[in-house]
Amino acid sequence: MRFRTIGSLLCFAALAPALAATSSAQSPIRFSTEDGASSVSLGVLLQPQFDWEDRGDGSTAWSAGLRRARLIAGGRLFQKVKFFVESDSPYFGVHSSSRTVDHEIFLQDLVVTYEARRGIQVDAGLIMVPLSYNTNQSAASLLGVNYGPYSFLASGPTTSKVGRDWGTQVRGYLAGGHVEYRAGVFEGVREIDPSAPRRFAGRVAWYPLDTQDGLFYTGTTLGKKHLLAIGGGFDRQDDYAAHSVDVFYDRPLGGGHSMTVQLDLIRYDGGTTFTKLPKQNAWLFEGGYYFGRPRLGVFTQLGWQDVVSAAAADATSYAGGVAWFARGHRLTLKAAVARIVRDGAPDRVQLFVQSQVFAF
Repeated sequence: MRFRTIGSLLCFAALAPALAATSSAQSPIRFSTEDGASSVSLGVLLQPQFDWEDRGDGSTAWSAGLRRARLIAGGRLFQKVKFFVESDSPYFGVHSSSRTVDHEIFLQDLVVTYEARRGIQVDAGLIMVPLSYNTNQSAASLLGVNYGPYSFLASGPTTSKVGRDWGTQVRGYLAGGHVEYRAGVFEGVREIDPSAPRRFAGRVAWYPLDTQDGLFYTGTTLGKKHLLAIGGGFDRQDDYAAHSVDVFYDRPLGGGHSMTVQLDLIRYDGGTTFTKLPKQNAWLFEGGYYFGRPRLGVFTQLGWQDVVSAAAADATSYAGGVAWFARGHRLTLKAAVARIVRDGAPDRVQLFVQSQVFAF
């Protein structure tokens, strides 16, 4: 076991020169027609990760490999049609001391977008359900090493894939892009029960400062934007309901420094439709500071799962770490430690070391 651990760590370290070389590319591979009306870009997201866990019962566990291995393609067809396709293989090539890892490769995103007119877009395909800011963020620009620990509690019951579901949504940007709305109809549990009613979701966001209009929300911009997003959303299918309110703030501070803060609250209630999803409040707080000249950042994340029923256990996750943004989000190295406290269970401590190569 010791030799396998050492070997995995050596392989992890050996990736660094190759990752640095990959990230030096100035742009992804791109093809376009002579008139520029149609184009295709190819990219990749790789996140090598090593993690170690003290389970609190005298046992430990570790794993090493690619936390995310994504191939990306996107572009435009005939001016008004855009597309985005992304595959993922979470835990690709992972070796673990405690479990067998299924190295599955699956379709993560498949979105075709028709721009009906400026500021109004219709998306169809496998789409992130528009509930909260955190659940619609890009994994490539997260502040820490992962999303909020309780941001995707509805994915299992609704048969979603990390918050994605098959459906159609309309996105609109009003008041010069300072007001955004998203509203969609999705399949949800109809994937396994065609007689179930359809799933409806939507959100509204207000951007009083800088704006954003991408399919995915940004994380920390490393001082490039002064962004305040105040929003709320809902997600419903039959007797299941979720509602959210959220605030995201990203501010440049001069000298290349910046700060990032996010607060999300999702109220889940599985009702009689998803009885394994009890009524609860899922809180997320993130905060970070970026030092421009050394390209270093510090971050903290707090997740709190407050279950209404006294028969179910509450849980809290505390995490903090440091990050080196060697080439912005194109090449990063992060280290974090987390403590998970759950009622009636031993406290757990986790250590993460994660790198990222992103080109798109």
